[in-house]
Amino acid sequence: MSTPEERLLRALKPHEVAELVEDAEDRFHRSRPKLLVPGLCGRCERAWIIRRDRIREPEVWCTYRDPSVRVPPDIIECSKFKQAGAVSPLELAQMAKLIEKPTDTGHYF
Repeated sequence: MSTPEERLLRALKPHEVAELVEDAEDRFHRSRPKLLVPGLCGRCERAWIIRRDRIREPEVWCTYRDPSVRVPPDIIECSKFKQAGAVSPLELAQMAKLIEKPTDTGHYF
């Protein structure tokens, strides 16, 4: 069985699906609070950032590790960085399955 969302996506043209994805990304980025954390952690999906009232420097915790580890807020390079809001390869593959296959002429429209 398919969900209503999957049925809707199957009925859409590929360019319409792309527009929906772009709109969702825009809404996500507009809704995300602006954090004044330098470096990668302020943009990382795995970061847990805490700012307290009387302490100027934020606390940054990396949730990639279990248990989470406190890290300095000014990290500029990290091998486990994951851009917040980025579409993962798995999500891309799932979206690709929903888009109709090309016609006999080789065109998608």
